Amino acid sequence: DYGKPPVEKPPVVKKPPIEK
Repeated sequence: DYGKPPVEKPPVVKKPPIEK
């Protein structure tokens, strides 16, 4: 939001990469 300062948040991974 514009009301809050830009926060550096880690990329949100919806589904974790499954290595098979």
